[in-house]
Amino acid sequence: TEFFGSTPAGQNSGIYRSTDGGTSWTRTFSDNFTISQIIAAPSNFDRQYLSIVGRGVYRSDDGGQSWFEVNNGMPNRMNRLELAVGRNNPDWVFASMERWEKNADGNDFRNGVLYYSLDGGNQWQEAISVNGGLDPDLLGGQGWYDNTIMVSPMTDSTVFVGGVDLWKISLLPDGNGGFEKNVGVMVDSYF
Repeated sequence: TEFFGSTPAGQNSGIYRSTDGGTSWTRTFSDNFTISQIIAAPSNFDRQYLSIVGRGVYRSDDGGQSWFEVNNGMPNRMNRLELAVGRNNPDWVFASMERWEKNADGNDFRNGVLYYSLDGGNQWQEAISVNGGLDPDLLGGQGWYDNTIMVSPMTDSTVFVGGVDLWKISLLPDGNGGFEKNVGVMVDSYF
């Protein structure tokens, strides 16, 4: 049995691994930024992902013994991000994040976006953004606090993202090698 843990927020973050029920621990990853999540692929425990606030995503293919960065296609300026992994395919990874951008006046603003990878995080694509006001801010301006994501138990191409509201997002093949999205609000926050 393997157990994993991380250091408390605000300290030098690390991943610790135990193979003897927690009697002894070995540090397998260290970073100066906050580790916000460790998640294992449901179909392959050797495939694990971790998210680091402001840095992005790291992956392990050997049960957490070693980690490497997988951020190609991710934004440069991000805050908290949460991950979900496909139940049937450990290469399907989704990231719900609060991204920092500049508006037309040059001022910083944050918005909630969704990224996905179909190759274990080697290449990320933006699925939902608020560029041009066409897509909703998935996290309602509170991605630093309200941010959760889960893959549907029915299909790996549908995720649920929770911020202020709860969203259902389905990525459907478009016939040209890409995806079209179907976005719907599941719950209205204004009761």
